[in-house]
Amino acid sequence: PENILILQQYIDHNFSVISSVAQVAEHFFYSREYVSRLFKKYYDTTILDYIHKLRISKSRTLIAEGMPIIDVCFAVGFSSLSTFIRAFRTATDMTPSEYRKIVRSGE
Repeated sequence: PENILILQQYIDHNFSVISSVAQVAEHFFYSREYVSRLFKKYYDTTILDYIHKLRISKSRTLIAEGMPIIDVCFAVGFSSLSTFIRAFRTATDMTPSEYRKIVRSGE
């Protein structure tokens, strides 16, 4: 359905500033529950998990491009460096610094 594609596009373009499912729902004048159910039905993941994956993916790109890790943290929407490092490590099994070293050694 078109509404789910519009919802995904909104999230894809604004993932770094979205702080909650409620914020997404308010943007579309839907309830939080409706947006959550709709997204889960078509993408088989939660909105927050989807946003988290987008943030980690974008952070990997920015780190590979040479952006300082602290700048990457805030650019992709994390509110603290420690939260970013923990999330990155959980998603990739390495810290952002370790990832940067691997990327640089592969060049």
